[in-house]
Amino acid sequence: MVHTDKVVKEFELEHEGVVDFKEFLNLIKDFFKKYDYDLTEKLYNGKTKEGLKSTEIKWQYDKKVDDYNQCFVKMKIKLNDYKEGYVDGKKIADGKLIIEIEGEIVRD
Repeated sequence: MVHTDKVVKEFELEHEGVVDFKEFLNLIKDFFKKYDYDLTEKLYNGKTKEGLKSTEIKWQYDKKVDDYNQCFVKMKIKLNDYKEGYVDGKKIADGKLIIEIEGEIVRD
């Protein structure tokens, strides 16, 4: 029988201001790749309204620990109401970044 344990109850981080969004996403991907997690992109949605952009991404990382246990990290990354610009040749975004993270272990 499959049993799911929450190891990280959903929590949220927020940042309002300037961010190199592409570099931020690459940093997350590199971190999980280093620890042998596989990425599944569940959603990528971008919208533009009144000159401001919004992007929402849902990622799920998973790693098989052994024949009976598998770890999952679910992330929702939103960058809301942002404008893009360039600083020192790098593309940056100025808006509100919200990250929701949840962790589970599935035991069989």
